[in-house]
Amino acid sequence: MTDAKYNICIVQNEVHENAGKILIWLEERELSHVVITPDTFKNGDNVPEFELLIILGGAVNVHERELHPWLLREIAFIQKCCAAQIPVLGICLGSQLLAHALGAKVFKLSKEEIGWHGIQFDLQRMIEAELPENMPLPETVMEWHSYNFEIPSEALRLASTTMCQNQAFIAEKRFVGLQFHPEWTREIVEQVHKKEGLDASDETIQSIEFILSGDFEKSDAFLWSLLDHLYSLKMEMKS
Repeated sequence: MTDAKYNICIVQNEVHENAGKILIWLEERELSHVVITPDTFKNGDNVPEFELLIILGGAVNVHERELHPWLLREIAFIQKCCAAQIPVLGICLGSQLLAHALGAKVFKLSKEEIGWHGIQFDLQRMIEAELPENMPLPETVMEWHSYNFEIPSEALRLASTTMCQNQAFIAEKRFVGLQFHPEWTREIVEQVHKKEGLDASDETIQSIEFILSGDFEKSDAFLWSLLDHLYSLKMEMKS
């Protein structure tokens, strides 16, 4: 684990799932960042100095801690960041790890949710969470998961889909979990499909051709707004 100072720390849990559009946000705002991988984590790691932690997705799940011991070390690292009041954004597996780190359960869905699915945001709870009032909210998001989180105690559910009630949560107004993938690009989907494949015989799983034909920019404004907000929280604490 590096002890150097960066604006953003990104945990990349899979070689083929990089930060995607988050890298565009970093470049446009001229923010420094470091990407760390599961083999980086060691017991007793100190939390480096940064303003935002982003945890990306992956093919493993929280229940495989004995098979993948690095999951325990990553969860411990997330807990240390939360204790230090560093804003956290967890995406897909990252959201499940964050929920688990905050004491919530992670469970397997009866069916996988893969492709472009309609989503409903809870506007009242977003106001309670003090998220930006003008945050653009997508009507459809990219999903690729078979597990889901329960909402942590004292956290707010922010969004749901028809088959998956818990799509987003926020805890302590600075720890955000997203089950969907606003950061994915068409290239990342191609890489994930190449590695994992999919069976589009189920109504909750779309064909790879349909997925790749979708509008991958529809969540950009939402992602930029959320990242700007979370990054500003730590900066406000320092001022």
